[in-house]
Amino acid sequence: MQTSLLDTDILSEVLKSKNPVVVLKAATYLALHNRFAISAMTRYEVMRGLKDKAAFVQLQKFEAFCQHVDVTRYQAQSSTVLPTCGPKLVSTGSSTATRISSSRQLLWKKGGRS
Repeated sequence: MQTSLLDTDILSEVLKSKNPVVVLKAATYLALHNRFAISAMTRYEVMRGLKDKAAFVQLQKFEAFCQHVDVTRYQAQSSTVLPTCGPKLVSTGSSTATRISSSRQLLWKKGGRS
C-alpha cells in the first residue's frame, strides 16, 4: 500500500469509524505506515467546521489526533492560525482574495514562516 495523503472527506470517514470497510483499510494503512498524513487545508477545514459548530470536545480530540499525524511545520502553523482569524474576515464581508492575503499577513506577523 502506497503512502497517501488523506483529504477532508476521507479523514472524516476514518474519524467516524462507522463504515467497517473504511475502518479495516485505515487499520491496514496504519499497520504499514504507522501514521496518517493530512494537508494543512484538511486540518483547517476540520478545525473550522468544529469551531463553527461549537463542538469544543470534538475539537480537543481532533487536536490530540493531529499530534500523531504528519503535517508539515509551516502548514501546521497556518492551519491553527486561519481558523482563528477566518471568522473575523468573513464577518467583515471581505473577498476571498482579501481574506487569504490577510490570513497570510497574520501568519507572517506571528512568525509562522519556516
